[in-house]
Amino acid sequence: MSIDNLEKLANTFELPVPELITPPSPADLAEHFKDLGIEEPRASYYGPVSVAMVH
Repeated sequence: MSIDNLEKLANTFELPVPELITPPSPADLAEHFKDLGIEEPRASYYGPVSVAMVH
């Protein structure tokens, strides 16, 4: 992805670029899953991509 496209995407979501590309903290990710009704997800981080494994 080019920087121009990254800036366009950030503008679309009204976010600064760093916020768009920074992975969520484990606590934020757990809270997101809790909001979805998933109580105890196991989350792993692989670079900028979060992967949640739900049993």
